Amino acid sequence: MSDPSHHPQPSRAATRLGAAGLIPFVAGSAAIWTFPLEYVERASFVLVAYGAVILSFMGAVHWGLIISPGAGGGGKGATRWLSLGVIPALLGWLALMIDPLPALVLLALAFAGVYTLDRFAIAAELAPLWYGRLRLRLTTAVILCLLLGVAGIHLRLT
Repeated sequence: MSDPSHHPQPSRAATRLGAAGLIPFVAGSAAIWTFPLEYVERASFVLVAYGAVILSFMGAVHWGLIISPGAGGGGKGATRWLSLGVIPALLGWLALMIDPLPALVLLALAFAGVYTLDRFAIAAELAPLWYGRLRLRLTTAVILCLLLGVAGIHLRLT
């Protein structure tokens, strides 16, 4: 089997599964805009909860990158990557404890931060180049959905 880090494009599976992972983001933000007002708060929580779960997942990706064979998983650099990989889970957890409007803003900022961390991982050759292109598309869509949720909550509930 060939080394996936040398492939110029993500696999079909990575592309399809990444796109499928966007479905709850799109559905959640659409629900905030279209559901009857009495369900908007619940739809907002569902969007926050899914965002928190996926943010935690994205942090864990960095653990996988640093502990994978050939990543040189020891030393100060590894401790820094592992520590940075925990921060998204903590931010997602915090988002679950605050009101939906600031929670969605927090999640949008956190996803932007994780994308920045992804770029550093690619520059450090811990992740393949295609990962950056895939993450840019997915992160852009996620942040757009979260900000649409913010706008929907603000315009419909305040």
